Amino acid sequence: MATGRSIRLFALISSLLAFACAPGAPAVRPSIVLVVLDTTRADAISAYGVVEDTSPTVDRLAAEGLRYRNAFAHSPWTLPSHVTMFTGLLPNQHGTHAINPSVSRELVTLAEHFEQAGYETIAFTENPWVYGRAQQGFGEQTFIDHTKAAEDSKNDLLHHVEKWLSARETEANEAKPFFLFLNIMNAHAPLPVRDSNRRLPTGVSLEAAKVLDQQLEQLCASRAWTEEFAETYRALYHDGVVSADRKLAQVLARLEQAGLSESLITIVTSDHGEAFGAHQLLHHFFSLYQDVLHIPLVVHGLQGVEPGVLSAPVGLMDLAPSILAWAGLPVPDGLPGQRLPENETDAQSERALIAEFYDPRDRPAPINTALRHIVGLAGAKCRAGQLEPGGIRSIVRFPYKLVRVGDGATKLFDLSDDPAESQDLAAVSPELLRSLTEELDLVPTDEGGNAQASGASLSEETLERLRVLGYTGD
Repeated sequence: MATGRSIRLFALISSLLAFACAPGAPAVRPSIVLVVLDTTRADAISAYGVVEDTSPTVDRLAAEGLRYRNAFAHSPWTLPSHVTMFTGLLPNQHGTHAINPSVSRELVTLAEHFEQAGYETIAFTENPWVYGRAQQGFGEQTFIDHTKAAEDSKNDLLHHVEKWLSARETEANEAKPFFLFLNIMNAHAPLPVRDSNRRLPTGVSLEAAKVLDQQLEQLCASRAWTEEFAETYRALYHDGVVSADRKLAQVLARLEQAGLSESLITIVTSDHGEAFGAHQLLHHFFSLYQDVLHIPLVVHGLQGVEPGVLSAPVGLMDLAPSILAWAGLPVPDGLPGQRLPENETDAQSERALIAEFYDPRDRPAPINTALRHIVGLAGAKCRAGQLEPGGIRSIVRFPYKLVRVGDGATKLFDLSDDPAESQDLAAVSPELLRSLTEELDLVPTDEGGNAQASGASLSEETLERLRVLGYTGD
């Protein structure tokens, strides 16, 4: 009996064959590079005008291409955000989130679309949440433990890119267009202290920064975070962004040297941001504030498109239909996203953007018990008010944003006048509050973790990689 996945793949192949024979199909198919600068908030990229000289590579791509001023993630953490990027579906639709951190094989990903279209598909990721879980369809995928790069060159991203390019020169893939995915994790905790860091606040030495406690649950237990800690952590974080940008520059330079920069579309974005103490929050779990949802998005290399800065609200769910369309491939029906605007005339501001965080702490089995432990450890030790209770949902109908937590508490913000979300308008704008609340209520949830039911557990190898990144705490 045919499965739902086999039926979808048959339909995909049929549509691709029909498209290939259709008049107007592009003679030269572009190659695609999709880059996720993991944990990078929009204002950490210097092109967004808040900080200086953190991202010259991304700034150049933005100046020559399109920069989206108001791009949003739909989840505050890695795995559901990547699945949204690769499928064009929201977390409540693809079913991958903190209650169910597994990826259904029924889903058809961007990589599978490109593979069926004859593209070479390659993924290099530094984040263990993504490797092997959200990357189905890639012909080659490699996990790179960037924390060991200093002691082992084989854990360096450029080493693996060089290895792929060398193999490509001797194989039939040389003539193929490619879809290359990169996850670069230098801005994710734990953040190293480099002697070259010139961003530390006055009075904080390199030696003091090197002993800074970056473990979320330990910080919460000791109540140790202060404004000085937040500023120091922010300095280390921005230095991580600098390092990630430099790594991206090396990869793009190598692609150019290999003669692969012609007909190349490069997309640079992030899966989520990071909090530095605003709203009494650190890191990125348990929040749908702009600190973790407002992300960079830059698109470079679109033929016939003038450079520009676009203010229309867009989301990560828009990437899949856009990337497929730019490659000249058919876009599946029923995706919630839409093609990214390429100028202000095409921009559609009248749309709702949904974000979700599902809290696994009070969920019965079957769920991923390791993830429940990870989240519960932080939740149990942090002070009251630092972690919102239960699941969280938000809706943006720009410039207004409504955030509702699991106990029913609701906050309303005007992002144009109050991007820091410091002034709750719920009491003074009851009609707007009611309208957005009703609209949010119409959006289905996956609170039971049933969209793609699974009791999958993390492997010991993955758990060890997550311990290094500070997720499990031990």
